Amino acid sequence: MPLLNKSSILTASKKRIKSVRIEELEESIYIRQLSGGERVELAKLWKSAENASPEDAFKMQCTVITMVVVDENGDPVFSRSDIETISAMNAKAIDQIAMEGLRASGLWAGAVEEAAKNSSPSPS
Repeated sequence: MPLLNKSSILTASKKRIKSVRIEELEESIYIRQLSGGERVELAKLWKSAENASPEDAFKMQCTVITMVVVDENGDPVFSRSDIETISAMNAKAIDQIAMEGLRASGLWAGAVEEAAKNSSPSPS
């Protein structure tokens, strides 16, 4: 198998979308992976929220939702102006959607362990 070149790597690493079932909604939605830049943006939000109020932490979950929920074409369903609207949703649904978005991008607590289990041994 030939090695990937720059163009192939950039094409292969485009944000992927997947369907995930949100039990609290009793439906499935599309979630996409964050880009590297979006991960940095989210890390900055987390850093500033270390001593945040519960309200600010909740808004951060809503922000994650605006970043990761997409339609079947990969287009965003929400914008940042929807954060207040999202915050009126069922709290368990918000938790589940935000966690799925973080999981898809490798940003949840068990992501490292899950990746290690799913990785194949490197060629020698």
